[in-house]
Amino acid sequence: MADSEVVNLDDSDDIAQALAEFQQMPESRRRLLKEKEEDFEKRVKLFDEENPQAGKNSDVLHLNVGGTTNVAAFRRT
Repeated sequence: MADSEVVNLDDSDDIAQALAEFQQMPESRRRLLKEKEEDFEKRVKLFDEENPQAGKNSDVLHLNVGGTTNVAAFRRT
């Protein structure tokens, strides 16, 4: 496919293709994928427990803009 060629697939085509690939995936590969997803979810939960304020909209971010100007802003901004 040339760089200038663009393939336009709507979401239903993407979903159908992903489902077809998943159904062809061997069971051992599915199990491994499931285990990795569970591990990731455990790590996210642990991070959230250890860092209860991380990513909250009320967080104040201190930004060094251009090396000379310091700016503080709420994350939600």
